[in-house]
Amino acid sequence: MIQISYPIKSSFVYFFLLCSFLVQGQSLAELSEKYKGYNEIILDYKQTYTLTKQKGELVVMRDTYEEYYLLLSDKNNHATSDFTIFSELNPLRSFDAYTLSLQNNKYKKIAPKGITESPFDRNSIFHSDVKKKIVNYSGLTPGSKRILSFTHEFTDPFLLIPFRVLSHLPNEKVTFEIIADSDIELAFRTFNTDNTSITYTQEVKRGKNIHRWTLSNPPLLPYEENRPAAAYFNPSVYFWITSFSTKDKEVSLLGDVDQLYAYYSTFIRTLNTDLDPDFIAFTKALTQGLATEEEKVKTIYQWVQQNIKYIAFEAGYDGFIPRKADLVFERRYGDCKDMTSIITAMCHSIGIDRVYIAWVGTRKIPYSYKELPTPQVDNHMIAFYETGEQSICLDATNSFLPFGLVPSSIQTKELLVALDDSQYKIHKLPVTAATKNTLQTVDSLTIKQAKLESKASLKFRGYFKSFVHANLTYSGRNSKADVVEAIVNRHISNLKLTTLHSIEQLDLSDKPTEIRFDYHIPNAVIVAGNELYVDLNLYKPFQKDNIALPRQTPYEVDELEAYDNTVILNIPPGYRIKYIPENQKLSNAYFEASFICSADQNTVELRYAIASKKLTLYPDDFEGWNETIKKLNTNYLEPIILEKI
Repeated sequence: MIQISYPIKSSFVYFFLLCSFLVQGQSLAELSEKYKGYNEIILDYKQTYTLTKQKGELVVMRDTYEEYYLLLSDKNNHATSDFTIFSELNPLRSFDAYTLSLQNNKYKKIAPKGITESPFDRNSIFHSDVKKKIVNYSGLTPGSKRILSFTHEFTDPFLLIPFRVLSHLPNEKVTFEIIADSDIELAFRTFNTDNTSITYTQEVKRGKNIHRWTLSNPPLLPYEENRPAAAYFNPSVYFWITSFSTKDKEVSLLGDVDQLYAYYSTFIRTLNTDLDPDFIAFTKALTQGLATEEEKVKTIYQWVQQNIKYIAFEAGYDGFIPRKADLVFERRYGDCKDMTSIITAMCHSIGIDRVYIAWVGTRKIPYSYKELPTPQVDNHMIAFYETGEQSICLDATNSFLPFGLVPSSIQTKELLVALDDSQYKIHKLPVTAATKNTLQTVDSLTIKQAKLESKASLKFRGYFKSFVHANLTYSGRNSKADVVEAIVNRHISNLKLTTLHSIEQLDLSDKPTEIRFDYHIPNAVIVAGNELYVDLNLYKPFQKDNIALPRQTPYEVDELEAYDNTVILNIPPGYRIKYIPENQKLSNAYFEASFICSADQNTVELRYAIASKKLTLYPDDFEGWNETIKKLNTNYLEPIILEKI
């Protein structure tokens, strides 16, 4: 393989830094002042792709060079180790690491304490060929530098990784280069670069096309609560190979969605063309007697949810190619592609053809297929059922997701739906309406001195139901009552569950999960002379969702939510109503809400309903959102006042 001349050779770096020590020595104090509070900074970060042809085949290499500068003396305050990951598809071809340690006003090159390899542990990945190479540095002192350089090969030219600019550390200089043979055609797409000072240059040198993006002192990668994935704001450069020439022909790779689908279709073209007869017989028996096509699809989907364990694979092309359905059936486990394979095969085996394989990018990836027609645009696969009236996602990786509900992680995203070997369509998924994701509560309260006692009924639908189902299923050593108390305490502070009466519809049915229980809240009633102050706003949706300002990134939530809360207070003997709040309604771009309070001689009833409207809030929304949260909280502060007769 051809090794390019980037990064700079170690011996040259050492000589250069030794000769320029006085300049660097003076910069230690300056950099420490400039980056006060940081233990280290990045002096130089550079990635260089080199694209060449050898024996008619593309060879893609990527060199990475990282130079860190240590500012503080306590070695525990900066990184003493670093690593890079590699795999079968992206093998590591070279690796070098060392310290330029500042000793007696000179830089001394010091070898690392050790370099090791280990599996790259990801909790959700069962079988992976991804490994990491770890370096442990030595000789780390103020003004020292730790250097890391390595080279990856990309064995599949369709699967190139983009360059992302921002880091969690200050960075003095960022460079991204692509050096390509003149007969290798490329396409580029940059994102989030409009408000940056990134400089792009292009030149031809020795028969090579050189593309270069540079940036000095980019801003830090912000860490803010409820921010979207970094791809939404991190300046990035994506590129792909559109074609290259050989002696005999021109080879096309990527350029539009047609070509991306042509590549993807090679992974599914022969999938499930011959299925085991026992597998087919099982599917027929499973769906026998069901009247409608939708009932059969629903039964198959829910069987996969309950019987195929989700285990992810990331080993070579195992991360891209679905396994045969009858193999998944036999093993009883698989990843998203395998679950898609078995759902589509089971449906097709009983004559339901309108269930398709579909690729999709989760909401962590903000791009459409048109914007980015490369494998970087998606990271997930589901089955997709299309009837004349509706379209239904069948994502069995969530064992508790109700049939017909779009997984929250792919709301608003596009599906690339495989109709046959050469035909596809793009289908855009909707946002799940708040009315399909509801928490409905009824609480009947009795005052016992300063304590509120309640009989409660809670009904969970949509994602709420999925959450409750999962938590009660995987309760471990905790009792059901403890889990219910923890769930409800997410909504009512200081609640103490006294009796758990029942849990109904803890299943995959369309009916809500209903939990009935008794509880009390200590010190919930304020006694002031002859008056009792009672807060009937037990559930306070969105109370703590004020957005802290200033803020750089959008604010994102997982799903829209609707709450319908009814609280009935039984007036204790010897008391009467002195004050109840006026009815209120609120309607704007962010919420629909109403607070309706009514009373008779024996009870006070507060019914309040709140539904959210936006998954993502942008800077222009922050002020309006916060003002709305303030209004909700004002209503939450309105008490009921009772007085002695």
